[in-house]
Amino acid sequence: MRPPAPPVLGSVLPGTSSASTAPVSTSPPTTISKEQDESREKRLLSVVPDQGIRATCSRTTDAHFAGSLMVMECPTPGLVTLHLGLFPNAAAMYEVYNRSNEAIGVERDSGSGNCQSQPGEGPWSVEGGPDLGRLVCHVDDEGRVRFEWTYDRVNVLACGYRRDDNFAAMNRWWLNFQRGHYRASRIPWSTAAVTGSTLGGGGRRRGR
Repeated sequence: MRPPAPPVLGSVLPGTSSASTAPVSTSPPTTISKEQDESREKRLLSVVPDQGIRATCSRTTDAHFAGSLMVMECPTPGLVTLHLGLFPNAAAMYEVYNRSNEAIGVERDSGSGNCQSQPGEGPWSVEGGPDLGRLVCHVDDEGRVRFEWTYDRVNVLACGYRRDDNFAAMNRWWLNFQRGHYRASRIPWSTAAVTGSTLGGGGRRRGR
C-alpha cells in the first residue's frame, strides 16, 4: 500500500481560506542597517507621548499587523495592552485597518464620536485642521472595548483595549493620549481638539 502523499505547501484545507493559512511576517524581507532599524523604531515611537510609557515599549510579533515593518507592545496604565505597527506606506496600513473594520462589522463613517458610548468609525483630527487618521471602536467577543486608529503622517496603526466594556473610560484614555502626542509634536491643541472622538466629525476628509 502506497503511503499518502505529503501536503502541498501553500494548499488550502477545506473550510479554510488562503488568508487564514498564509504565513504572516512583520519583518522586512531584506537586511537593513542598524541606522535604518533605529530610524524605524524612532518613527514608530514618535506617536507615544509619555516618556515613561515609551521606555517600556518592546518589540513583539502580532499577526494582526501583517505587512508591517515593525510591531511594538507598550504597557500602558488603564489598558490591557497597546500595540503599534509601522507600515512601509499608507496602502499597506489601510489594508489592515479596512480588513479589521470589515471583520468587526462597524459601519464606515458611522461617526467616531460614538466612541464615547457605543461603536463607531470615522476620521479624527485636530480641530480646524485636516484629518490625521481614522478611528474605529467596538466591543470584542470577550466583552472588552477596543480602539484601533491610524496616524496617517507616519503610517502607524495602533490598537488598544480595556478589560471591560467601558467606552467612556477608554475614550478618556484615548483623548489624553492624543493630547500628549500633539503637545509633544507642537501642534496647537484646543479644548475639543480631537473632533473625531469628541464631536463625531472630522476635518477635510481624504478617501481611503
